[in-house]
Amino acid sequence: MTSPAAMEYLFDEKILNNALKIDPKITIKDNFHLRPLARNDFEHGFLAALSQLTEVGDVSRERFDEIFDKMKTNGCYYVTVIEDLDTNRIAGSATLFTEYKFIHGGGLRARIEDVVVDNDYRGQNLGVALVQTLKSLSQVLHCYKLTLDCNDQMISWYRKYFDFQIEEGRSNFMTIRFSSSSSSP
Repeated sequence: MTSPAAMEYLFDEKILNNALKIDPKITIKDNFHLRPLARNDFEHGFLAALSQLTEVGDVSRERFDEIFDKMKTNGCYYVTVIEDLDTNRIAGSATLFTEYKFIHGGGLRARIEDVVVDNDYRGQNLGVALVQTLKSLSQVLHCYKLTLDCNDQMISWYRKYFDFQIEEGRSNFMTIRFSSSSSSP
């Protein structure tokens, strides 16, 4: 295992520690470490875990580093992972994305995206730990609203564990998908 001091994280791990203080019920087994995405997670199965959620495509090490640097510079991405300390493998991941708005007094809005737990680690409440951590993190960041998009079959799970609700008259999600050639600026 790489020592935490030697790891380059996407964001300051102290922010996550503050989020965990909000909800002390967030627990995972001792052989797991909940932390920010690290640059070396490319080698630890981060993209393989994401590929169980959606198409990842061909992301080279160079491209991974470019994306990591852009996310880190922007400061609004909180990609959080759970690492299996026995194997150094990424067991799960979720992203909190924040954006400032001119509405709500210039408030900060948050959105949870890309929640995935590797098939080999399901049934250990890792998804619950990830989403609850990001929910608490959005409170630490003083966001006025937290939203997420999910598959229909996941609605009851998000309601049961986290109190997400479908707002009457506001539950439409529309998409335009562009060709993959337009995805890289």
